[in-house]
Amino acid sequence: MTDYDLIVIGAGPAGLLAAMECKKRGMKHILVIEKNIVVGGMLNTADYPVFRDSKKTGKEYAKELVKEFEASGIETKLSTMVLNISPEGNVICTSAEHGVEAIHARKILLANGGKEKGRSPLNMPGDRVAGAYSLGTAKMIASEPDLCLGKNIAIYGTKHLDSIEPLFTSKGIKVGTIINPKNDSFSFAPASEALLYNGYDIAQILGDGRIERLVIKKGLETIDVKCDTLIFASGWLSDGIVAMRSGIVLNPETTGPKVDKNYQTSRADIFASGNGIYIHEAMEDIIEEAKAVAAVIKPSL
Repeated sequence: MTDYDLIVIGAGPAGLLAAMECKKRGMKHILVIEKNIVVGGMLNTADYPVFRDSKKTGKEYAKELVKEFEASGIETKLSTMVLNISPEGNVICTSAEHGVEAIHARKILLANGGKEKGRSPLNMPGDRVAGAYSLGTAKMIASEPDLCLGKNIAIYGTKHLDSIEPLFTSKGIKVGTIINPKNDSFSFAPASEALLYNGYDIAQILGDGRIERLVIKKGLETIDVKCDTLIFASGWLSDGIVAMRSGIVLNPETTGPKVDKNYQTSRADIFASGNGIYIHEAMEDIIEEAKAVAAVIKPSL
């Protein structure tokens, strides 16, 4: 069995930065495991600013970060899904190339990021129909030249709409309805022709095969809204799946692993950082956190 000083689960910005910081501090045998075919995580599709004090987009920063990571020589396993971490500290993972394997490390960092809230966490009743997408999935569909996202689009929520607005504008995609359940402020200016329902929630999703209409509700008032596509822009949750499968205590407020002030989870020598513990507002926070995590994992220079 291969043995490492550190295994980092997740090759998004939190994982890459922490791995490089640990190497700078003297760790020699580091492995980064990533379920996707490339490193960079959410930065690869972020064509919007990800810093507080810079207009640099996620895609632009991803090119810089990946170039630095590749130059570091840190080993990676791509297209590899981590199933759990065994009681003995073995990372159990699977891939098409190697099947199921166990990889041991003295220390492990969970950096598997966040996931978009979809219909399930919102517990919306109604028909099981096509045409309901998370913001990220909608963005991927809209970016494909031969695919039609929809002709009458409704958006539920206002989180991160600025990330998809340039794509909508460039392809002439019209949003007919915006349902703003918490009356949040907008990160972009909605089209003047869009119907805006502040303080409403979705009571039902109805359709035959594909979404045909929504029933939205505010107090005792209900309104029918016609649409063929519904996009959930309800923000992100921390991804605690691997932690949960590994018997690690979760934080119910974030759905990610619960950590102490040293980023350690409820299991010895297993740490967590990045959007996997809570959703960070800006890349500056993730960069600074990576330095702090590395200082704990490898305290002496």
